[in-house]
Amino acid sequence: MAHQRSRYLLKILEKRLKLFPVVGILGARQTGKSTLIRSILAEKRNIEYVTLDREENRLRALNSPTLFIKNLGDSKNTVICIDEIQKAPVLFDTIKAEVDELRRPGRFIVTGSTEFSKKTGVRESLTGRIGLLRLFPLSVGETIEIESTFPIPDLCKVKERAASILREVHRWRELGGMPGICFIREEESRSVLVEAWIETTCSRDLANFAIARFNPDLARRILFSIAQCDPPIRTEIARRVGKLPRQIEPYIQAFKALHTIYEVEPYQTGTGKPLLYLFDAAVAKACGSDDKRRLQIWFLNECYSQFANSGRSSPEIFYYQTAKGSRVDFVLASRKVKGAFMLSEDETPSVYYLRTAEAFAKKHPEIPVIILNPGLKPFKLSPHIRIVPWTAAV
Repeated sequence: MAHQRSRYLLKILEKRLKLFPVVGILGARQTGKSTLIRSILAEKRNIEYVTLDREENRLRALNSPTLFIKNLGDSKNTVICIDEIQKAPVLFDTIKAEVDELRRPGRFIVTGSTEFSKKTGVRESLTGRIGLLRLFPLSVGETIEIESTFPIPDLCKVKERAASILREVHRWRELGGMPGICFIREEESRSVLVEAWIETTCSRDLANFAIARFNPDLARRILFSIAQCDPPIRTEIARRVGKLPRQIEPYIQAFKALHTIYEVEPYQTGTGKPLLYLFDAAVAKACGSDDKRRLQIWFLNECYSQFANSGRSSPEIFYYQTAKGSRVDFVLASRKVKGAFMLSEDETPSVYYLRTAEAFAKKHPEIPVIILNPGLKPFKLSPHIRIVPWTAAV
């Protein structure tokens, strides 16, 4: 396939298959979960693949789960892959019984575009038996097939990067990282596919959640409002769609469960309410996001995907806002990496950026402040503040 790329997550997937009898892969629709298994992993392993998107498979799994599982996999070297397993929650208990009887690593891969939750039974059934992984949209490094420096390195030490990588960051802001969409050359065709994704998510996927008086048109308006509101907080989104925050909350929780939005909390020393971001730039652009918002989405995808692809726990990502409204886009905190990041669209950051960075550095001298810009050369402004190219985060 012309748009197929190897995925950094493959190495971690193979390691997890050697440790756990069941490996779960979660991720939003169209992020490439099926391709990762059916095309990329299948080159190295014997895969028996079945998807519950097909009604006949789903009905067999619901009506006769034990027989359904027994009929899959004809040798001990076969990895049974069940796609969209959350559509037949009864299979979690069936798989538990299977692996308790024969606890051999790498027996099952289960995937889902919906968060496995207590409701689906995974917490009770597969605790201690499943290794969960998250597949995000393609990172810039994956789209151009270069070796990643993940997870987000010490950006203060990054050297000059090639101008070609900068062009790819711009490209990601426009096209996103969903494999079946971002490599389509014709803009009209891409637009049709993105619209189909929005329609499917808002009309079909959200309908599977217990939302009182579910309204797909309201779901769509909420999605567009998340893309356009500044700041993208619940009260602003609710006001724009003409509802109360409590009325839109079930939709927001459903979007989160579908891995289609990120929620970023305010940093402990700042002010503000949680911010909501869409997960992919192509969807965000179709919903009306501006360039700055899509740049923020790119950075979030790089952070989350790089940590996931390295096998490390997801970092805590916050934003920082003063009482007067000045904002540091993101504050990243993990065991080995810590930094405050401001995303500038200009090679020469404005006075506002510099003052905000200086104020944050003064209040948090232990956290380096990094202003990411579209230039190509990093340089030091002060002991605590650096100007670093966008490309350093790739």
